[in-house]
Amino acid sequence: MSLLALCAPPAIACVVYALLDAIPSSWIAAVARWCGAQGSDGLSVKGLFHSLGMGAGAMLAWWLELQLALQEPARSFACSPAASRLHAVLPQVELGYALYDLLCALRLWNWTFVVHGLLATTMLLLLSAMDVAHHLSRVMVVHVSTVFLHMRRVNCGARLNMWIDGMFAASFCLLRLVLLPWWWMLFLAHAQATSPESWGGCMRGGAVVVAAVVGGGVLHMLNGYWGFLIVLKALHKLKGGGLRASDGLGRDSIESDKRR
Repeated sequence: MSLLALCAPPAIACVVYALLDAIPSSWIAAVARWCGAQGSDGLSVKGLFHSLGMGAGAMLAWWLELQLALQEPARSFACSPAASRLHAVLPQVELGYALYDLLCALRLWNWTFVVHGLLATTMLLLLSAMDVAHHLSRVMVVHVSTVFLHMRRVNCGARLNMWIDGMFAASFCLLRLVLLPWWWMLFLAHAQATSPESWGGCMRGGAVVVAAVVGGGVLHMLNGYWGFLIVLKALHKLKGGGLRASDGLGRDSIESDKRR
């Protein structure tokens, strides 16, 4: 992949996300009220649009892959080309978002998001440079859970808020703690069950497998940590604590109780 083809799409996506992030919060609050919400607290239009688009796109990409004779992870090890134009575009858009998100995380210095941003940016850059990032398109279905995370910033009334909270917790656990690790283990199991001599050249003699072990391990540990915070939030709520937290992980209400 040429340097221009590698850098241009993520750079354009990064600029678009910066523009979306610059929308005044008063405008966002006004639109939320017009839609019937009782208010919004720091809703990220950039994040919501990205999660909606990537989640829907990844589900479509996953469905398209299921129509193929050769399925993942065998496609990855065979270095198969992108199954569709959508498969090629999704990782580039994700890279642009990861770059912008990393800059925001560094500015706010949230260490878990800094680690996540560094990992996502590095992996996407390397895989894009090797022209194999399209194999990750279906993985981005995890953004579906982030849609509900962003919606937690909108006060839609007690009943709908409860439904959104439940959908966030359920989708996070199903997609990030079950489906994603399952795909990761299938990938590693395929590597174990096949000979490196049968792999395509894009696997770099096993370097991609090593990167998957390290990168996947760190990512799953981060997701496990966030899942632990969600469990704390649920327990805190059962004990009569605050209904919501601004980051979706329950830390605001837990910390506020500690300060009492």
